[in-house]
Amino acid sequence: MACKNLKNNGVNNKLTKQKGGNYKPKNRQTKVNLIFDEKARKEYLTGFRKRKAERRKKFNENLKKEIKSERKRLQTELREDIKKSASNRRIPEIEHLIEDVAHVYELPEHTVKIEPILDSQIRNENLFLGKNEVSLEVPGPETSQTLFDKKKKTKDLNRQMNKKLLKTKAFKRQTQMVRDKSRKKGKHLKNKK
Repeated sequence: MACKNLKNNGVNNKLTKQKGGNYKPKNRQTKVNLIFDEKARKEYLTGFRKRKAERRKKFNENLKKEIKSERKRLQTELREDIKKSASNRRIPEIEHLIEDVAHVYELPEHTVKIEPILDSQIRNENLFLGKNEVSLEVPGPETSQTLFDKKKKTKDLNRQMNKKLLKTKAFKRQTQMVRDKSRKKGKHLKNKK
């Protein structure tokens, strides 16, 4: 009866008769030896903290990489926007061909007036757009004014990029982590007193 059950379960162990009784051979393949090691126990128990610290470190590294890639993406977007806006500027050589005169078209049902927008009109509506200034540059050494203009442009670009960066998820996550850390530190100091 026992042999049939073992065969039905797929177990290959055969019962052999030895000294008048049933004998089951030793299972040498899956035998487990337990050895108590104090160092291994300590390593296991302190390992939780180590692994948690590793996970935090890895998360922070990934967050920094994500912010860095986000900055690069924003910089490329801003450069593309600048190129697009530069393509819409007037070229000094053909500026005299462009008319700045208002045109009025009278149609049967209504009148259409097309006129150029002045900078003062834009500023009154709280929309800011730079002047269409034409500077005839003479090739040669750069003047201090052009260096100042370049610095101003790069400063404006950085300001725009930082504004967009503050709105990204990765940066918000980082600020939330810093906020939580300082809050915990404040609670800890408060409890000590």
